[in-house]
Amino acid sequence: MPTFDHITNASNVELAEMLQSIIAMRDTSGRCYFQNPQEAIEIVQECARRLRINSIETFNHEAFE
Repeated sequence: MPTFDHITNASNVELAEMLQSIIAMRDTSGRCYFQNPQEAIEIVQECARRLRINSIETFNHEAFE
């Protein structure tokens, strides 16, 4: 199984652009297709992995004053 380091190392913005490019791939009949299905799977899996990560909450110093 190939590894796609460019997907894992992409910023969130770059990953979002990759995800949008998957959606944009359509043939003349309007059906979606993938030039590289394995890469599409890797992009979606990386997006899902990142969405599961809890964001870091900023410390609310005003609550302790």
